[in-house]
Amino acid sequence: MGVYKPDILYLCETISTSNKTEELKYVLGFDFYFIVNKQGQNGGLVLYCNSSVNCSISNYSNNHIDGEITDNNKGRRRLTGYYGFPNNGRRREAWNFLRQLANVLNLPWCIIRDFNDIISPHEKKGNNEKANWLINGFRNVICDSRLADVHTEGYLYTWFKSLGTTRVVEKRLDRALAATKSKQIQYPDAVLENLPAPSSDHYAIMLSCELISNNIRVLPRFKFKNVWLADPDFSSFVTDKWSSYGVFLIVDNLEYCASDLTDWSINNFHNLKREINTCHQKIDRMRSQVDSDNIHQFNELWSRMTQLLIQEDAFWHQ
Repeated sequence: MGVYKPDILYLCETISTSNKTEELKYVLGFDFYFIVNKQGQNGGLVLYCNSSVNCSISNYSNNHIDGEITDNNKGRRRLTGYYGFPNNGRRREAWNFLRQLANVLNLPWCIIRDFNDIISPHEKKGNNEKANWLINGFRNVICDSRLADVHTEGYLYTWFKSLGTTRVVEKRLDRALAATKSKQIQYPDAVLENLPAPSSDHYAIMLSCELISNNIRVLPRFKFKNVWLADPDFSSFVTDKWSSYGVFLIVDNLEYCASDLTDWSINNFHNLKREINTCHQKIDRMRSQVDSDNIHQFNELWSRMTQLLIQEDAFWHQ
């Protein structure tokens, strides 16, 4: 989260309470949230949003949250977080629901997240092949709704089972689809990236799009981060810097110190981000070729990524 800093975060199948959702709003650093409560022990959706994005909730159900985004330069846009029924027995119900969503509002539209469907046999690896009627049914929905895949970068598959074993099954269940007009996609600058998420059986996906940001950024206030105390050079750095300021007003010295600590933090913790990126690249190269010879190496790499992301969270979420 600290590395990517999204303006909007959509989570599905949260199986969490409103109290936990409220707590995460502060932990993750968002200003607002909208929740669809879980049904029994299943489901649950939440949309987090920053005040830098003018987003209002226009509609919702147990399977989606519809947001309308107003951009000062591009006007109104529609963004939908979606969660498709996971069982095959409700596929036609899911497809009809998608068609209904496509007919709701005449705005440039993007729908994103877990469709629990694939559009090609190549979007599944391992185990039995997906039935053709399921693949064709989802394809027809996309065609009927005049949607198109947003350009995706990174690893193809977004869901996995038994990863790190020879029994691994992977599918591309998560994607972003954008409405088209005169055969042109209405989110032309949008790019979808597949990100690592070691604590879930779904990878995180990130939609980057200039259309959903007002490009307004408030300069952050200085915040002391407890993780600095774990650095062995921190104490001597502060002592040396403070001694170099001379005899000035305490307020001025604090301002100088805050500026120096900010620069030190960026430089000192840059290595963490670089190692995360390196580990991510290694996982991307290996995860399509895991076999009995490199399973142990892959699992060690996956464990290291988990540790790095925990460290990254400790740094940013204070």
